[in-house]
Amino acid sequence: MLPSPSDDTALWNQFLQGDRDALSHIFLSHHKELMQYGRRIHPEEETIKDEIQELFVDLWKNRDGLSRNIENVRFYLFRGLRRRLIRSGQRQRRSQKISHQQEMGGETQPSAEYRLVAMQREEALQRQLYDWIDDLPPRQREAMYMRFFQEMRYEEIASIMAVHEQSVRNLIHLAIKTLRKNAVYPLLCGSLLWQMAAF
Repeated sequence: MLPSPSDDTALWNQFLQGDRDALSHIFLSHHKELMQYGRRIHPEEETIKDEIQELFVDLWKNRDGLSRNIENVRFYLFRGLRRRLIRSGQRQRRSQKISHQQEMGGETQPSAEYRLVAMQREEALQRQLYDWIDDLPPRQREAMYMRFFQEMRYEEIASIMAVHEQSVRNLIHLAIKTLRKNAVYPLLCGSLLWQMAAF
């Protein structure tokens, strides 16, 4: 069961007053879902763990300058982790590109391979729908995860992804359209996809 926003807000305010235990409680409450979210953005488990740790280290260091008007701590953490993992991925791709160019005489590694690595390293998911969602383009996959597995509202997803709410709706619409078209077992997933479309 996820912590309620009101509980998080109380802990956040205690943390801002210098309560290290409050920050530890926030960390423990959200670590699992931050890991799950991170796997949709970055292929390397250890990098995700490191960035989550660094996120909380920076929160503690910079607590005096943080806002006391955080309405939803979970979304704040998601947004912070997203920025870190995107920067980490960009750094790794630049490093891999330089290394590969040196080894192969300038030939660059295709981005499809990067997505394949992310897919291969993802934990085994219990439901077939997870596998189909993992095949979606990265931004559609991210939006679907937050909408249907984290049960976030469109405006909340838009805030995290730094896009307009209509852009999120478009991503969800395209993702569901792709799932309906490409589903290997349409009779098994049809009712679930219709439910998603109306969610």
